[in-house]
Amino acid sequence: MDTQSLPDLKMPLASTDKINNFGKGQAETSLKLSLGKHTSPLVLGNYVYIPQDKPLMTERITIEVK
Repeated sequence: MDTQSLPDLKMPLASTDKINNFGKGQAETSLKLSLGKHTSPLVLGNYVYIPQDKPLMTERITIEVK
């Protein structure tokens, strides 16, 4: 969450503190977020977590925790 810039979209998007991948077939997740606004895009990747040649992604999603 809270990504200001995108990682290299030609490389696998491994899970980090900024990236959640759904490599185990998850359909949902829970996040622990601090108070305030948090933003991130949703990026679709293939079976090895690499986005398509023309990345398929949402506009930035904003979540506000009060």
